[in-house]
Amino acid sequence: MVGTFRVLKDGDAVFYEFWVIEVEDGRAIFKMKHFDRGLLGWEEKADMVRLTLSVRNGQDVLFSKSDGSLSLRYQRNGDELVSTLRRVKDGKTKEDVFHLHRSEG
Repeated sequence: MVGTFRVLKDGDAVFYEFWVIEVEDGRAIFKMKHFDRGLLGWEEKADMVRLTLSVRNGQDVLFSKSDGSLSLRYQRNGDELVSTLRRVKDGKTKEDVFHLHRSEG
């Protein structure tokens, strides 16, 4: 599975994400790379964010790092996909929720 995501501010792209879900050693792995406007990569060439499928339950999947510092949950709600990004740093937790819809056209 392949996907893209972009953040817009005042109609202009701020950054992009490109990701794939691949199976390695029998486990689903979410692999993601980030790019600034102009496609300047955030991660080093061979590096990427890697999250392992840790929960799959009906319309709900959770990918996470083994240390719990980062997780990404996808929940299907009718025609909408709700994505929750959870980060833990220095004992503080931050969550961002995104409501995703198919592109038209």
